[in-house]
Amino acid sequence: MPVYQYKAKNLNGITIEGKLKAEDEKNAMKIIRNIGYYPFYIKKGKRRSILMFLKSNKMTNKELALFCRQLALFNGAGINIIQAFEIIKYNISFVYKDYFEEVVENIKKGMNLSSALCIDNVIPEILIKMISVGESSGKLDETLQSMAEYFEWKQRFEKKIKQVLIYPSFVAITAFIVINVLIFKVVPSFIKLFSQFNIMELPFSTRLLFSISNFVRYNSLVIVIPLLIFLVAIKYIFDNETMAIILNSIKLRIPIYRNVEWLNFIRAFSMLISSGIPIVESIDICIETIENILLKKSLKNVLNKIKEGSNMADAFAVEKIVPSTIINIIKTGEESGNLDIMLKKCFDIYEVEVENSSMRMVSIIEPIIIIFLSWVVGFIVLSVVMPIFQMYEFIGQW
Repeated sequence: MPVYQYKAKNLNGITIEGKLKAEDEKNAMKIIRNIGYYPFYIKKGKRRSILMFLKSNKMTNKELALFCRQLALFNGAGINIIQAFEIIKYNISFVYKDYFEEVVENIKKGMNLSSALCIDNVIPEILIKMISVGESSGKLDETLQSMAEYFEWKQRFEKKIKQVLIYPSFVAITAFIVINVLIFKVVPSFIKLFSQFNIMELPFSTRLLFSISNFVRYNSLVIVIPLLIFLVAIKYIFDNETMAIILNSIKLRIPIYRNVEWLNFIRAFSMLISSGIPIVESIDICIETIENILLKKSLKNVLNKIKEGSNMADAFAVEKIVPSTIINIIKTGEESGNLDIMLKKCFDIYEVEVENSSMRMVSIIEPIIIIFLSWVVGFIVLSVVMPIFQMYEFIGQW
């Protein structure tokens, strides 16, 4: 959601300035009035910290987990929320120091915690909504502890996926370096050598290799600039709504991507249901954890059907994009009255499936990269060795 800067008068006629996050200007005005202020100026704001721009506007899962743990600890110990943030802003990252100072200013102006955090898109929507629920229910400590566990799980899961991809990434980088060394260093020395025997006809593969090497070495900009233009063009093309839908549809056909998206949803949904949050509100919060726009659209359709009176299993079953495993587990959970337990089992199933999918993907990618590298290096070596034998024969005839 966009961030809005505003100016407003309080009951004493004093001008108050601040920032908040809202769906649109009308919604921002409503939030400000609910605080008890009378807004007279409002516009979309911009991030101030260049450090936040260079790093990333949003906190990492590790930082979010630490933030939740510390805030739960200080709140449980009875420490004033403003004092808690004065400590937290030095414990997370100095990049977010300005952000936490603005949060404190918002709290001093009378905002509740969830509203005060709604600036600069630093805190994800799911955490803000969960804090709002925790404030309303009086269980803020428990809510923050649950969110800390959620972000710690996300951190562990992402680390596990990265570890699986380390070896194929290393092989790919090695292949790139080897090919570049051969093209830019090794092949040119043989071009110079064979040019001294210009009466000798070189094999077609050797002439092709030399042509490729010369083109790459002397026309690097011709290759790099169009490639950069292409990458920028791709970014703008996929910003288009139609192309974004096509791209998201393709992504959902990739098993590991699809399973990871559903795993994120199930983990968040299970946590929310276990915390006693109503189903409708839980699904609404979970939608914020999903990146794929087609999946988001399907879940919004599910949410609307449940609001209209449909049971959850039937609402999910209508959407073709939802796996049958999830539908059956939700149906069993609804019928048995143990939805939270069944969702946890579903989460365990998908976590194992994602790990297996990642291992299968690596087992496919590794040999492809190795075979490709073998073919390229083999082609280069063969193209260089064949003329050497011809050169020896040529010298022997003298």
